[in-house]
Amino acid sequence: MPWLKGMGMECALDDFGTGYSSLTFLKQLTAHTLKIDQSFVCGMLDDAENANIINTVLGLARNFERRALAEDVETEAHGYALIEFGCQFGQGYAIGRPMPADRVPGWLAQWRVPQSWANSQPVSPRSIPFLLAEVEHHAWLKQIHTYALQPAPQALPSDSQNCRFGRWLNKPGTRMRLQNMPEFDPLHTLHQALHDRASALLGSPGKCHADQIAQELGNLAILSQNLLATLRQLRTTQSAAERGNSAFVEL
Repeated sequence: MPWLKGMGMECALDDFGTGYSSLTFLKQLTAHTLKIDQSFVCGMLDDAENANIINTVLGLARNFERRALAEDVETEAHGYALIEFGCQFGQGYAIGRPMPADRVPGWLAQWRVPQSWANSQPVSPRSIPFLLAEVEHHAWLKQIHTYALQPAPQALPSDSQNCRFGRWLNKPGTRMRLQNMPEFDPLHTLHQALHDRASALLGSPGKCHADQIAQELGNLAILSQNLLATLRQLRTTQSAAERGNSAFVEL
C-alpha cells in the first residue's frame, strides 16, 4: 500500500476484532486506523465483555501507534462512554446519517459537538476499572428489569457480594486503594440497598401488580442514579489523590 500513501490516502482495518481480522495484519499492513466493530460498540453500555474488548482494542491501537475509530455510534451516551475509554474518532447516527455528497458541506458547516462530548475526556488507565464497574451495574439493573417484567427460570444474583459489581467493590486491591476515601462507605451502603430492594422485588414477582412493579423499578432507578453519582465522585477523588501523589514524587 505504499503507493496509496504516496497519493496522500490512508487505509483502515474494518470490523477489527471480528471475522478474519488478525493481529498479524497490524504487523503486515500499513493501515493507519483500526475500526472497532459495531457489535462491540452497540452493546458497550450494559455489557462488560463488549466494554472490555473496546478497551483492549484501544490499548492495541495506542501500542501500535494506530488511530482507533468506533463504528455505529448511535447515541450521545455511546459517544460519551467511548471518549472516556480513550476513543477520539467515531462514525454513526449520533454524528451524522448517510447523505448525498452535495449535502456534506452544509452538514459540516452546521454540525456541533454535543456538549457532553465537549465536557468529557479520557480517564487515566487506573480509572478504567471504574468505567467497567459502571457497565457491570447497568447490566445488572437491565437484568433486574427484564426479570421483574417477565420472570425467567434462572435466578439472578441478589447477594451483593456475588454480583460482578460487588466482586469488584470487595476485591482486596480495590479496598486497599479506596477504603479511606469518603465515598467508599456510602457506595457500599447504596449497593446493599439496591440489592435489598431487588431481592424483595424478585422474591415475589408474580404477587405484585403492574403499578407496584413500576414503582419499585422507579425506586431502583433512583438508587442506581445515586450509586453511579457516588461511583463517579469516588473516581474523581482517586484521580485527584493520584495527581497529588505524582506531584509529590516529582518534587
